Amino acid sequence: MLDFVDRAGNKLPHPFWLFVILSVLLVVVSALLAGFGVSVLSPADGKVVEVKSLISDAGVEVMLGDLIENFVNFPPLGLIVVVMLGVAVADGTGLLPALMRAALLRVPGRLVTFALALTCMFAHVAGDAAFVVMIPLGMIVFRAVGRSPIIDAVVAYVAVGGASSISPVIEGSDAIFAGLTTSAAHTIDPGYTVTPVANWYFSAASSLLLAITITLVTETIVARRVTAMNAAEAELTDVEELPDMSLSAAERKGVRRAVIAGVLYVLAVPR
Repeated sequence: MLDFVDRAGNKLPHPFWLFVILSVLLVVVSALLAGFGVSVLSPADGKVVEVKSLISDAGVEVMLGDLIENFVNFPPLGLIVVVMLGVAVADGTGLLPALMRAALLRVPGRLVTFALALTCMFAHVAGDAAFVVMIPLGMIVFRAVGRSPIIDAVVAYVAVGGASSISPVIEGSDAIFAGLTTSAAHTIDPGYTVTPVANWYFSAASSLLLAITITLVTETIVARRVTAMNAAEAELTDVEELPDMSLSAAERKGVRRAVIAGVLYVLAVPR
């Protein structure tokens, strides 16, 4: 089954081309539905809205002429920019890597898989940088407890990529989802607003469930598969010395001050 998933996944086009294909399909479907005279009732005012073809002159004008306006008026754009600026500062100053290292520093060997999976959920706040940080960091942790780094690569990749946008903390995708949902809600109630924290309860509970699921699958299937490939022993002899994962005095001071600043900010924000 894993071999089949691997082969099928490798045959998928690049994500860029997936978006191009979907865009072309949207244009074709709009032309077909417009040709058949398909219409719907607007939930906001009950008026009949007919499907318009994107191949027509008006459709091309919408796709090209309104391109910049659509981008600028994209509801979550402002939140995304602010969140990404904050993430970039936290990552560039070393705060996020230090927090991730601290979370895995003293984890018992029997809990290392679950701890890594759950830490990856927190790392989603760093966006794509989570791949760069968590995979090598997890490999160091797994080697430190005498396990194959190959197992970590699978765990970290799945927990960061497969469980994307699921985190116990608010992150960038929450702002995107909130803006899109608010826009959709305005078709019925123009005054309705969905905040970035609206999905937090589901996301936090899902993080724990996914971390447990990843741990069970890893220990019952992935670890045995790696052992069967005789990869564990080979990997354990490739690296001469483990790098030091402990936080320096400056890093500990920086983390403490960041936590204090965060708490003070939350207390200062009007309820």
